[in-house]
Parts: sequence; structure tokens; C-alpha cells
Amino acid sequence: MAQILVAAERNIVRLIQVNLERQGYAVKTAYNEDQLRARLTAEPFDLVVTTFRVPVIVGRDPEVLQLTSLTAAGISEAVRQLLAKRRKRK
Repeated sequence: MAQILVAAERNIVRLIQVNLERQGYAVKTAYNEDQLRARLTAEPFDLVVTTFRVPVIVGRDPEVLQLTSLTAAGISEAVRQLLAKRRKRK
């Protein structure tokens, strides 16, 4: 199962988390850049969905979906596409 990290303001995180969990994804959360950095350092993720700048963590290579103004359906489709792209590369 793909490991997804959602990092943004608390209300945005919750909406995305519920949507992705309903689709069967394993979702972890971070509510600020310090939490994002700590999570990325502690465990591997396949995808990071965020409004924050993602730091480079040596040895970690998640796909990154930088949120701007996507709808819930747009986020779901983008997640599917990015994870499919990642699977093809492995």
C-alpha cells in the first residue's frame, strides 16, 4: 500500500486525509514545515501532498504534489497518476 504524507494547514489536511483514506491509502499528516521535515526524515513515503516547501532529504525520493487550487477530485486523480508513474519507474 502506498504511504502518503499530507502536509498543510490542519483543516486542509483533514479534508485530504479523509478523502484519500476512503480510497484505501495509508495517510500520515504534518501541520507545519518542521513536522514535515521530521516525518520525511523518520520514514519513507511514496507521495507528499503539501502546501509547504518540501526539503531535500538525502536517500528519500517521494513524488511531490504541490497543492495550489485543486478540488478533492483533482487531488484524487493527481495522486493516482503520480503513484502509477512511481510504480512504473521501480
